[in-house]
Amino acid sequence: MPRTPAAKDTFTLNTVATPRVAAARLAVGLLQGALLYLLYLAKADQLWPATQPYLFAPLVLLGVLSPVLLISSLGHLAPRRAAAWMLAAALVVAALAPYDIWRLDGAPAWRDDAGAGARVDPMPSTLLFVFCGVGLYIAHALVLAGALERRLVARYPSYFDAAWKLAIQLLFSAFFVGALWPVGADVARTVAVSARVAAMLLLPIWANGVYALGLRVNDYGWSSERIIGAACLLVVGCYAMRRLGPVRRRPRSLRGRN
Repeated sequence: MPRTPAAKDTFTLNTVATPRVAAARLAVGLLQGALLYLLYLAKADQLWPATQPYLFAPLVLLGVLSPVLLISSLGHLAPRRAAAWMLAAALVVAALAPYDIWRLDGAPAWRDDAGAGARVDPMPSTLLFVFCGVGLYIAHALVLAGALERRLVARYPSYFDAAWKLAIQLLFSAFFVGALWPVGADVARTVAVSARVAAMLLLPIWANGVYALGLRVNDYGWSSERIIGAACLLVVGCYAMRRLGPVRRRPRSLRGRN
């Protein structure tokens, strides 16, 4: 059977890594942290807006999810497109949060305290957090791929590349936040554990790259770009295997601390 001509592997989500973009992302992250900290204090001390569940829940949901979308959009989307996408996502999230509180308010078993007069928890439900996160992840990948190709429906390789890049970014972001979360551990232990976990993360990322390259080769055959990609994967694979060595050995900084 005749084979489809080799497709060019020129698609990439190039980030405009300028100092202005980096500063904007840092500012968004700092503002997100400040907002969530203020909401945490309000919830802990039962102050406004925590006393108004229909206001507090949208603020929490928007404070957690919207900055993540904005940071990812900076450098990838034009300002007007990014603003339109942020507005649309914020409206959806802001509409779902009050509905979630209204639903919980009608379910006494889900309240803080059982019985008449019990006050509903102002925090959004776990289900809303999970499904909003998944839905925005899918929608954001579609928006990024469509914006890059400047069309409403992009090609499948664009969606594939955008979705996997976002997944890897989220994986490393979650690992970084978890590693630095204040759990009472000293700095040396935190750094040592983080290094060991990072070493283990290289292998699944390498395996994903091998799988993606295999799909392209199976569909379109070999090309110069894919040969270079295979060579790079070989180097990364050797490096990932080598980095697994420290995982089997106990770091010196952790010896004698049991």
